[in-house]
Amino acid sequence: SNVSITIANLCCPLLNTTFFMSMLVFGFYQTEYIQSFVQMLGVSNPFLFVIAFVGINGLVEAVVCFIVGTAISAALKKALKYS
Repeated sequence: SNVSITIANLCCPLLNTTFFMSMLVFGFYQTEYIQSFVQMLGVSNPFLFVIAFVGINGLVEAVVCFIVGTAISAALKKALKYS
């Protein structure tokens, strides 16, 4: 259905960003490289680091994928005569 396509197009970028940043924090948060970003951003914990590091980009990506992905999915659904 159209609702499931729309939800899937919203979930994909959100889950991708969530999984990527989770692995970055769990695997590399204590490294010198990531800590340089933490200090530069002036944050005090891993959650705030994630928000500061990808907050705006993550929202823009979600909105663009939501709009463009839904439009492309609708066009493909119509072109392939998928019901």
